[in-house]
Amino acid sequence: MKSLVRKLWNNAPVNAVVGIFDQKVIETAVALYSVQAINYLLPLVTIPYLARVLGPDAWGQVMFVMAIAAFVHMVINFSFELSATREVAQNRDNAVELGRIVAGVMGARFVLSLASVLVIGVAQLTIETLYDLGWMLWLGVFWFAAMGFHPFWFYLGIERVRLAVTIDVSVRTVGVGLVILLVNAPGDAWMVLALQGSATAIATVITTTLIYRTIPFELPTIVSSIASLRKGMKLFVFRASTGLYAMSNTIILGFVATSASVAFYSAAERIQRMITMMVQTMINALFPRASMLAKSDQAEAARLARISTLTMLSLTVVGVAILFVLTPWIIAIVLGNGYDEVVPVLRILLLVVLLHSVNIPLGHHWLIPNGHDGLLTKITATAGFIHIPIALVLASQYAHIGVAWALVGAETIILILLIMIPLIKGMGPFRMRTEAGAESVASTVNGAD
Repeated sequence: MKSLVRKLWNNAPVNAVVGIFDQKVIETAVALYSVQAINYLLPLVTIPYLARVLGPDAWGQVMFVMAIAAFVHMVINFSFELSATREVAQNRDNAVELGRIVAGVMGARFVLSLASVLVIGVAQLTIETLYDLGWMLWLGVFWFAAMGFHPFWFYLGIERVRLAVTIDVSVRTVGVGLVILLVNAPGDAWMVLALQGSATAIATVITTTLIYRTIPFELPTIVSSIASLRKGMKLFVFRASTGLYAMSNTIILGFVATSASVAFYSAAERIQRMITMMVQTMINALFPRASMLAKSDQAEAARLARISTLTMLSLTVVGVAILFVLTPWIIAIVLGNGYDEVVPVLRILLLVVLLHSVNIPLGHHWLIPNGHDGLLTKITATAGFIHIPIALVLASQYAHIGVAWALVGAETIILILLIMIPLIKGMGPFRMRTEAGAESVASTVNGAD
């Protein structure tokens, strides 16, 4: 038994996988998984409570405000969790440059927040439904704007997320506790937004203040703000393109199918997204390291991209196989009776999880760290535009089953393009491995001569 363990430990692929998951990466992954756990657990506590004490009307109003405010978060957040994290990771030893990066991002977010406030202000004055929300709408905007200004991207870039996660989780937990303690009737609906918004703002202020213990403070300038927006623009379009095909299926079903079909697909898609997030969390933990290596050591960066892709694929194949078998029991436990139609949909969407285990590492560990944001955006946008007409046809014929297969088709297109285009252009991580192997063989032959 001991000899078998030694053989496995000394095995080159095993050593390669173990090598990329050093202490910092593991700490980052644990912290990110902690955030995901809290993101799942807190709603499990608040949603049943608020739905009961507020009632359908007041609770629906809170959810409507949150849905609108989520767009503010999307705009303010832009794509800095990718573009700014990459910059920080590549300049982590240069305090002056880090100060400039932070100033640029903060300035850009200030501009984006002003634009968002202007648009929502005009919309509230012209749309009766929004006008009726009154100042509750602005409490929601305050909450999600505070979330958008959170500097988690900086801590991720320097691979020191544990402190930020501890502060964020602690303050948010207190906020949820206050909601449960103080919100007791439909008239208290505004307090849900005010309390959680205040908790988020406190966490944002604390984590932002702590940044300046390690880097010099620098005021944002117009030039630095515009530069940050330009650097993040392609990745912002990438995020929007991803939403084009990932979020459109429910809307398409709403137009061409029954409400039951929408419910069946939405339930399966929510579970699929939770599973995908488990895969993506580990990928996010390696993103700063991939960005740093892309600047300092291309061969090692290519090696990390190869190992992370093959490792995530191998682990996901096993996980998906188990979940495929357990799907009927999962649906019965999570959703209860009357949702048998969700089982085939979720089984189809497990293929999406499998495709994500390759697509996301290739994008986040190779293309984005190496500055190929435009290529990734074009690939994703192409899949998104192809997906919509296919989804419309399949939805009209096969309802929730049809759009599930349409999503699998979109991710398959992305996989093919992610592999073929970099190979053709001679810049793929697997191409670099082949070239490195050829150079090694050539040097061995020359040495023998």
